[in-house]
Amino acid sequence: EVRGSRDRAGIIAFKDSGAVEVQTPTSNWNKLYRGFAQLRVSGLTPLAEGLMKSLETIKRERMRRNSIEPLVIVISDFAPNVPLAQSVGPGQAMYTPVRDLVKASRMLRKANVRLAAVNVDPEQVQWVRILKRPYHDALELATMLRMRKEGHDNPMETLLSVPEFRKTFGAYLIARAGGGHAYLSRELMRVDSVLGELLKGSHEKVRLKASDLREAEAYLSH
Repeated sequence: EVRGSRDRAGIIAFKDSGAVEVQTPTSNWNKLYRGFAQLRVSGLTPLAEGLMKSLETIKRERMRRNSIEPLVIVISDFAPNVPLAQSVGPGQAMYTPVRDLVKASRMLRKANVRLAAVNVDPEQVQWVRILKRPYHDALELATMLRMRKEGHDNPMETLLSVPEFRKTFGAYLIARAGGGHAYLSRELMRVDSVLGELLKGSHEKVRLKASDLREAEAYLSH
């Protein structure tokens, strides 16, 4: 969508046990195409490492031009299974890749980096079908309903304490912690401007009303 513009884009791959910058930010789209061609699917998903590497790249870009407005687009099945290296150091007997993911997402938010999480897992469409809402809104509602049921105080506590949410809600977890928005890849294929949708979502804040919760509870009780 931005080919021919002066916008710069880079590619970071998170695979195996770490993350690597496949292509530094550039406006040369031939380089980006070659970078995408190098990507390979990996069984491991060091998501937190990928976010930290993106923040490192953005800090470097800001040294060149402080006025940039960075947007990180994370494309994954969002099943984090590799912790940050510092989480397994001396004195760190307990760690989880999910908590590292929350930490990294919050660091991006603190650095004023917009964030979009695009889930390619086709099974995630079940939430859209069950709750009859766009993906992000559906996961937000599912989290709130579970929060009520479990008696938790906030959504993040719910996401981290419920095993199935930790395992499958990675895109929403990143969006919630990083102040961004979660999407299904199939949702984005239906819009006229993918970039426009991602930028719009990075500014929107979902606000569920009490009527949303009542409607969902009534629907699920049938």
